[in-house]
Amino acid sequence: MFEQVTYQEQRTVAVAASEASADLVAATLTIHGVAAATAVVDRAYPALTWVHGYQVVVAEADEDVARRVLADLSSGSLDGVHIASDEPED
Repeated sequence: MFEQVTYQEQRTVAVAASEASADLVAATLTIHGVAAATAVVDRAYPALTWVHGYQVVVAEADEDVARRVLADLSSGSLDGVHIASDEPED
């Protein structure tokens, strides 16, 4: 059903404060036909003590659809979830 994409073809569409919030966003996107996955955001060292959130990533081809779905949801309650901008943060 969903095809694999490389890291370079993935786009971050949201960053959540908790794993549960990221999973909820990913599941919502999946319900709308967008393959989504979550990944830990680690800014320093890949250890659980350095986790700074959870990314929700989609394939580059699904990015526009995912952003539209998330924009519709943002009028509701998405506590702890930041909708990622087009530009990656350093």
